[in-house]
Amino acid sequence: MDKKDFLMFAALFAAIVLLALGIRTLAPQENFHSIDVGVGTFNCSENINFTLTNSSDGFKEYTNENKTYYVKVIDFKETSFYSGIGYSMALDYIRNYSSSSVDGVTVYKTTANIGKYIGEERHMALIDNNEKNISIIISTPSVDDTVEIASSFKFY
Repeated sequence: MDKKDFLMFAALFAAIVLLALGIRTLAPQENFHSIDVGVGTFNCSENINFTLTNSSDGFKEYTNENKTYYVKVIDFKETSFYSGIGYSMALDYIRNYSSSSVDGVTVYKTTANIGKYIGEERHMALIDNNEKNISIIISTPSVDDTVEIASSFKFY
């Protein structure tokens, strides 16, 4: 390879790199971050932050600041007998809501039933890990957010 060919190759390579960087910069990108809920992690939009707001008897609830989003973790190994029965009944009740499959996630349609958001539309997903005896309940006002959280959830 002579000097002229090398310079042309280098210029072509540089042009391809700059084009790739330009396309990446122009492409719309959503910013996500990972949330840890003690038994696993999930991704959600960067502008939604979750904090632990309730914890008792094998139950943990993580909500956003205005409590329109929540992720509830039920660890049946840690619950008392009566709490475990109550949580199981609640999960069965949710499974009776009307549902649809969105990107492989079963999304249950319901409405908020407590607080200042009573009557507002909510979308829920359930994740069961029978091996670990843990259930996750996800509720958000958006189908897309519910699906994003549910589909990205990874148990450790």
